[in-house]
Amino acid sequence: MGTAFERVDDERYLSTVTDRWNGLHGQPLGGYVLAVALHPLRQQISFPDLLVSSAFFLRQVVLGAVEVRTEIVRVGRRTATGETRL
Repeated sequence: MGTAFERVDDERYLSTVTDRWNGLHGQPLGGYVLAVALHPLRQQISFPDLLVSSAFFLRQVVLGAVEVRTEIVRVGRRTATGETRL
């Protein structure tokens, strides 16, 4: 799977951005990078489905090992809000 990760501690995970989902210019596609970033967060939040996500790409993501930092901002009865940084 292209979004596999390894837990380092409660808020840090290690993953790898592969060339399997590269676009026309040889860079990883944004949706794939977003999936890599959100996968660890989804494991921390107890709700089954992601309702909304948004992403800001401050610079190009390069292939190779990445660290994903997660933060649970708020947990309610029906929804939760979290953040990840790649």
